This record gives sequence, C-alpha cells and structure tokens, in this order.
Amino acid sequence: MAVFTYTVREASGATSSGTVTADSRVDALNSLRNKNLFVLDLVEQEIETNVMAGGFGGGFFQRVKLEELAIFTKQLAAMVGAGIAITRSLDTLAKQQSKNPYFRNILLQIKADVAAGLPLSAAMAKYPRIFNPMIISLLISAEETGTLDTTLEDLASTLEAEVALRQQISAGMRYPLIVACAALIVVSFVMIFVVPQFATIFESLNAELPVMTKIVMAVALFMKSWWFLVAALFIGLPWLMNLISSFPVGRQTLDMIKLRLPVFGDLTKKIILARTSKVFSTMLTAGVPILKALSIVEQSSLNSIYEGAFNHIKSAVREGRNINGPMENYPTLFPPMVVAMVAVGEESGTLDQMLLKVNDFYTREVETMVQKLTALLEPVLIGTLGGIIGFIVIALWMPLFRIIQIIQEMG
Repeated sequence: MAVFTYTVREASGATSSGTVTADSRVDALNSLRNKNLFVLDLVEQEIETNVMAGGFGGGFFQRVKLEELAIFTKQLAAMVGAGIAITRSLDTLAKQQSKNPYFRNILLQIKADVAAGLPLSAAMAKYPRIFNPMIISLLISAEETGTLDTTLEDLASTLEAEVALRQQISAGMRYPLIVACAALIVVSFVMIFVVPQFATIFESLNAELPVMTKIVMAVALFMKSWWFLVAALFIGLPWLMNLISSFPVGRQTLDMIKLRLPVFGDLTKKIILARTSKVFSTMLTAGVPILKALSIVEQSSLNSIYEGAFNHIKSAVREGRNINGPMENYPTLFPPMVVAMVAVGEESGTLDQMLLKVNDFYTREVETMVQKLTALLEPVLIGTLGGIIGFIVIALWMPLFRIIQIIQEMG
C-alpha cells in the first residue's frame, strides 16, 4: 500500500486536499473519481522525493546531448514495444553508446538498479542532470497505467520536436552569426593594425584633424593599447550574462528584455509557446495530474516571466478555476488564439489535442520567422559592415585630401 497526497475539485467547484491509501496510482484515481471528485493533483509521497533528489553529477565534458537522449528514448520505446525486457533493452542501448562512455556507464547503472527491483522511473530519477522531472513524471504515470511503450514514444516525439526546434533556429541564425563574426574580425584588424599607421603621418603634419578622424584615431589607439580588454569583453560577455542570470532580479530583467526586443522578442515568445504547448500536451496525454503538468511546463518555459505566469495559472487551477481564465490576464504572453483553443479544449475534454494544434501552429510560425530574419539580417549586416569601413576610410582620407588641396593652392 502507498500513501498519495491529492488535490481535488468537488461538484460545487470548491477544492480540497488530503491523503488516500491505495495499492497504486490507478486505484487512488478510481477511488477519488468514484466519489465524483475531479482530480487536480495526485502525488505518491515517496516517489515525489525520489524524483527531485540529487544524483550522479559529472563535469562539463560529462554530459548527454538532447539529440542523444531523444535517440535513446526512441530506441527504448521500440524495444519495449516489441516485448523486450527493460534490462536487456538498457544493456543493448548502453553498448551502442560508444561515443559517450559517460552515458553508457549511467545506462548500465540504471540497468543494475532495475534488475535489483527498482522501477525504471526511480532508477532514472537518480540522474536529474540527464532525466529531468518531465521524463520522470511521464515514466511514473506510464508504469502505473501499463502504457510504458506508448508513453516512451510520446516522450521521444517531444524530445525530437525540441531538437528540431533548436536545429531550426540554429540553422537560420548560423549564417548571420558567421557574417557578424567576420565583420568583427575585419573591423578589429583595420582598427588595430591599419589605422595606427596613419597616426604618425597626421602627427608629422601638425594640423587640426576633423572630428571624424579624431574619433577613429582615438578608438584605434585605445584598441591597440588595450586589445586584451576588448578581447576579454567579447569572450567574457557570455560569462557575464550567466552571472547576471544567477540572480533572480538580473534573470527577470534579462528575460523581460528578451521578450521586448523588436522582432526577436516576438520570436522568443513563439519559441516558448511552441515548446510549452508540446510539453503540456505530452504530460496530459500520459495522464499526469494537471497541477504536476503545469509545474513541469513552468520549468520548460526557460523564461522567468512565463514561469511567473504559469505559476499564477497553477494557483488558480488549484483553487478550482479553469486554465484559460488566468491566461487572459497575460495578453502579451498568451495571444487570444491560444486562450481560445485552451478554452475549447477544456470545454470539450480535448485539451491535449488543442495544445498539439497550438504547437503545430507556432512551430510553423517559428520556421517562417527564422527564414525571414535570415533573409533580412544578411543585407543588414553587410550594409553595417560597409558603413563602418566607409566611415573609417573617409575619416582617414579627409586630412589627406585637405593636405593635397593646400599643396595645390601653394603651387
């Protein structure tokens, strides 16, 4: 027998919490539903502790890529669906991880735990760096309902969708980033090695230089003398951003800026909506209680502003309200179409399907927007580079033109 903590909504609309003892989650759900209660959250206390417990760490180079995890989940789903024992499946898949011995060793340890009688979800929960709470929650629900193979397929689909989304964004932004880096290198080379050569010429003339020339010369001499500071600024910028993000206020400020940037802010919102709708749909399809699902969705947004919105929605649902009502309080985060589709899904009992439609729509929106941005950024970057180089050339040649003019007048 196990003890479950529940949160339910009664027929009158009021919510209540308590505990129930049952042999499994399914029995606990049936017991509550037989009392005409709508289950909002149901957690087995011991399993919940294992899910969030720490586990084997690993250094920077000891990690599992999302692509590797998606492939592993897809293969495990196929093997379990074919009736192959989990221990044998894990052993076979571990042998295939020749390029990642770290992942191979973890799979072998999970296999040993499962062979010793531990559920797959509990064995994987020891490694939260690899198997996040979403994966563990889905596996717990699948083990109790006997749908491990189909749940693994849904999980693989979710991970593959996230991989495809990241690759789509990366592919679209790769060329503009290459152009931007090339422009930075060219401008830095000119400012550090070329422009200072003109400094000695201008000093020998002992003449008043134009403002443009003074600006270029000052920047060039600074970059030549303090080039290591300039290099440290660009190299350390990602580290500085991570440092700022480590503080709640700093992270919230940066996340707010990301959402309010022209064009890129809209793209960020669409990416978050595509990701969270897919995760939410997968959790509901697997039978995960809605409050637990909302907690996972909150974490998957990867944005503190959206996390706050989802936390407010979760609190409203715990009080007995629907999801679409609190969503309307955040019109800048959840467009009317999303709110309307969620409302239809709640009324018709097809929320998971409506969320899939939201995911499909925003996935296509992200693809279209990335393509447009790529086409737009290319000429903008090239034009910017041309403008900078042109400014430098004009600034350097203006004094020379003036000298030539003076010489001609004297002749």
